[in-house]
Amino acid sequence: RSLPLILCLANPYTRRSICRPSYSACGSRMTEHDMAEREWTSPEQTGPPPLPPDLERRVFWRVIPLLFAIAYTSQLDRTNLAFAALQLDADLGFSRTVHGLGSGLFFIGYLAQLPANVACLTFGVRRWLSCILLVWAVVAGLGAAIRTRAHFLVLRFLLGLAEAGTFPAIYFQLARFYDADGLGLAYTWVATATAVAGLTGAPLAAGLLALDGRGGLRGWQWLFLLEAVPACLLSVAVALALPSPADAGWLSAGERSTLRTRVRWAQAGQGALELVPREAAVAGAGAHDGEAPASEDRADDLPLLASDGGPRRGSAPVKTQGNEVGGVGDENGSRAGTAAALRAALRDVRLWWLGGILLLVDAAMNAVNFWLPQIIRASLRAGIVNGDEGGEAGAEATSRQQRLDVKASLLAGLPFAVAGVGMVLNAQHAKRRHERRLHTAVPLVAAAGALGLLPLTALLLGTAGTVAALTAGAAGIWAVHGPFYSWPSAFLDAQTASLGFALVKSLGALGGFCGPLVVGVLADAEGGDFAGGAFFLAAVALLGAGMTLAFRGSQSEAEPLLRLPSWLRWRQSNTVEHISSVPF
Repeated sequence: RSLPLILCLANPYTRRSICRPSYSACGSRMTEHDMAEREWTSPEQTGPPPLPPDLERRVFWRVIPLLFAIAYTSQLDRTNLAFAALQLDADLGFSRTVHGLGSGLFFIGYLAQLPANVACLTFGVRRWLSCILLVWAVVAGLGAAIRTRAHFLVLRFLLGLAEAGTFPAIYFQLARFYDADGLGLAYTWVATATAVAGLTGAPLAAGLLALDGRGGLRGWQWLFLLEAVPACLLSVAVALALPSPADAGWLSAGERSTLRTRVRWAQAGQGALELVPREAAVAGAGAHDGEAPASEDRADDLPLLASDGGPRRGSAPVKTQGNEVGGVGDENGSRAGTAAALRAALRDVRLWWLGGILLLVDAAMNAVNFWLPQIIRASLRAGIVNGDEGGEAGAEATSRQQRLDVKASLLAGLPFAVAGVGMVLNAQHAKRRHERRLHTAVPLVAAAGALGLLPLTALLLGTAGTVAALTAGAAGIWAVHGPFYSWPSAFLDAQTASLGFALVKSLGALGGFCGPLVVGVLADAEGGDFAGGAFFLAAVALLGAGMTLAFRGSQSEAEPLLRLPSWLRWRQSNTVEHISSVPF
């Protein structure tokens, strides 16, 4: 009978939960009215205050769609090269190595994500996103003027530089409205835009490539010009409509307090118990949302920034009348807080480990992104295993080539359709289970298997086998987005997590450079055979799964993979509940 209690006390995590301050130990008896008038702010005692369904829906529809549109446009403008290359490479005489190098150079510019995110925290999310949208629209449109290999490589680098701050800014914007549990699913809804861009971008590219010859422009030139327009429109939309918790007219003072408390709870870590009267929280919200400081725009854009760098994991949230941890101080304080958060992010080994995982994931993901249409076209020509077939001459060959390009573009949308569904389903399941590691590693193992079998399925089943293997591989790679990207917010405060996210994405950008380039080099070395590239991507995905299984982000995730039997866990949990009710 004492075995569950002994095991319980031997486990440091359950022992910590037993010895935590219980509500009955606070030394006072509270009525139901007192309980209703106070908020729990310690994650050790309870979860965050529940979010009313109506407020949850409003936050979703006011925050997610605009960020989704930004992510969609970003993905469209960076990956339209995969479809443009069906004509561009032949027109300008680019080899597969040059195509892979240009695809990868985008991610060398993308390494600027960390300084770009510091600029975002300095100037404000709204202003920063609006500016970079306009800049990358101009650079993307200039792709139509490419004439030489140098033009091509320089523009790809500049496009990566322009887009570098996009996803870290999106992540920070989401962290202002969602706690750690909700952030993974919210980011997944936004990141689904990458799969939707592949799905809808394929028929859109096919239609634009069909404009070949209109107005004296080639199809790939129309593609670059017209797909740059949405970024210009979004620049205006962000400047006018991007919401912030401080100035959102669709939030009441109480709703602002609820959202802020949930975010603070996620940041508070394992701090001591602290009760805050609702009046103080509302007064603090009023002071934060009403009389704005001199730097009003920055205050609206940085509601979580503290002059000392914000709350840290392992300390309790501190709330006082009219001021909250994570509030915005003066200009010098904000800069000092940003510098402190940056130092904390750079010193955190866990972020570097996550960056190593993302380097491998992005190597596989971006290689699939930039080579998928050409792999399908090679399969349509029966060239994926045995190399490219000989060319034809004359108008008939040109017409056949155009039909082949359009067909390859259309088929390239199917893997992204399945990948989008897989992203959402995996993120929802991870949120319900409160688990990240297996929901990241298992899809990577599945992707490794699918990509490793790609040459065999292509040989046996032709184009159908190629598309099926690419679909399974893309679904596995894209499915890791939600569980993986919610990891930094699970063990860091919001500002450090935002900078940590930028650090992780910057390391991932190295994989984005290497993946497409290595596949291109292998294809050129093997005379157009993509089998070597498929084996390389399978090995990369498998290594990423292994690193994920070895990762321990926080104490709550440091439990062994081998667990006690379910009946013993049930007895243990009941014993913990019984002992926790005793006021030590």
